[in-house]
Amino acid sequence: MTSFIILCFLLFLPAYSLDTEKPKENVTNSYEFQSNIDYIYHYATDVHMDHKIWAGPEESHTKRNSDAAFHLYARINLTSVWHSADEKQHLLKLELSEARFVNRTHSHSMIDCLALSTLTRYPSMFMWDQGIVSLSYFNENDNLAAINLKKGIISLFQYKQDNKTEADTLGKCNTEYRIYEDRLVKDKTDCSNVQYSDEYSSAKQAFNYSMDFQSTCVYQFENGTIKSASCSDMAFPRLVIPEVAG
Repeated sequence: MTSFIILCFLLFLPAYSLDTEKPKENVTNSYEFQSNIDYIYHYATDVHMDHKIWAGPEESHTKRNSDAAFHLYARINLTSVWHSADEKQHLLKLELSEARFVNRTHSHSMIDCLALSTLTRYPSMFMWDQGIVSLSYFNENDNLAAINLKKGIISLFQYKQDNKTEADTLGKCNTEYRIYEDRLVKDKTDCSNVQYSDEYSSAKQAFNYSMDFQSTCVYQFENGTIKSASCSDMAFPRLVIPEVAG
């Protein structure tokens, strides 16, 4: 069985500091963006593919090097270009730059090509309302890989604290939030679109498959804004082989 582990990290650094500091807020308070600040984030993701569950740092150096894995980094500039009168709704502009791709299987290899530059060519926008992403907009000339990457980044800004279901890039998922004094944890399971519906169906299908998926994101906030987000997604595809009587 092959497993897919996706680790991503989002770190916020403000472009400049305000003259007056706000008191530290509890994570249960309202969230906000300000129109006079460029929000600079550093986004990094690692994807590991292996025939068994990744055991983390206790695995041998040889074992880690044998896995198929890659690392992607990008600098994110997030700006509020419009907000409602009560400043609860914002149209946020997302721009990527300094994209880097590293093959983790061969640590000395780095890809710096035209295809990678397309990830940062066009900005995107999304409507944000106190932790809920309602609409997203992409340039018509953007390629599918760039759009999918930006959709994944945008989904990190959805944290509405509704212990029911959420719809984002993973599809419709069961969602549970756990609130602590210094952080917010979001767990997602049973996502509907990881099975790709009937996109790859066949009248002469030999085997079926199933997909188990789970995702956990840990958010830390500062003055109502995301300071960091660290997520771990795990997918376990299984080939379903029917029993044959005979």
